[in-house]
Amino acid sequence: MSDYIMDLRKIVGHRPLLQVGASVIVEDTAGRAFLQRRTDNHMWGYAGGSVELDEVVEDAARRELFEETGLQAEELELFGIFSGPDTHHIYPNGDEVSNVDIVYLCRKWSGEEIPEREEVETMGWFLPDALPEKLSPPIRKPLLTWAEKQLAGAEPVKTVEILGDNRNPEFDVIRDGCRGIVIRDGKILLSRETVTDWWLLPGGGLEPGETLAACCEREVAEETGYLVKADRRVLTLYEYYGDTRYGSHYFLCSLTGEGEQRLTEAEAERGLIPAWLPIDEAAAIFSEHRCWASVNEEKRGTYQREYTALSEILRDL
Repeated sequence: MSDYIMDLRKIVGHRPLLQVGASVIVEDTAGRAFLQRRTDNHMWGYAGGSVELDEVVEDAARRELFEETGLQAEELELFGIFSGPDTHHIYPNGDEVSNVDIVYLCRKWSGEEIPEREEVETMGWFLPDALPEKLSPPIRKPLLTWAEKQLAGAEPVKTVEILGDNRNPEFDVIRDGCRGIVIRDGKILLSRETVTDWWLLPGGGLEPGETLAACCEREVAEETGYLVKADRRVLTLYEYYGDTRYGSHYFLCSLTGEGEQRLTEAEAERGLIPAWLPIDEAAAIFSEHRCWASVNEEKRGTYQREYTALSEILRDL
């Protein structure tokens, strides 16, 4: 809270104040928004806060972003100005405000993600079609407006969820990755760990600066040696285990060529090789996920994920 607002509170107490705020929606190349869960109401929102007396609004936006997240905005673009009943808010301590929220969009930044622990519980990246349910009321309209613009004209992507028995609804960690569905002559491309006889749809984690499609193409090439074009994202599957939400984004891919595998040391040790299996045979392998429950919980979870995804995708083809 700004010194100016704190001084006014000493005079008016909890009564409504007109408050001018500067906020930033950080958007990465994968089209995700960087959000934070606040300590005061345990809800999600973007970085922002009150403008100080005589402070340039854009400077306030940069300051708030850095203070709350550790990120330094290199370029800011005015996204919109939001006010009215939708931005009226009563804080947990009883303070009441009518917000005028000046929201910027930031697509270029530097620095390390470091949450300001007094105000921020955790932070993470969210796609516009998978925003958190618990959005802080004052930022709901601006953030949903951003999501609508992101999704305008885009083909809807089906989303499914797997809820682990040990899940924490207030998840603290977010992981995103992409996987490729590559079909040729009735067979599907899989990755097989020969040491453990473990089958997978090829894919892996999203790296900073990557689009979802680029992540899929890179991971398929690295794991299998096959070159593909990620044509269309057809499914997003979220798994909730413990304090983590795992997001897997599945793309239908076209085969464009062949190269060489580029395995990590761990993948090489597990003997990862590409394999083409009839689609029904692949689905049958993954359908046995329950058999692994008492033997290997990680394998059970992986097979459940792949079986769920493959079933949903094939149903719509």
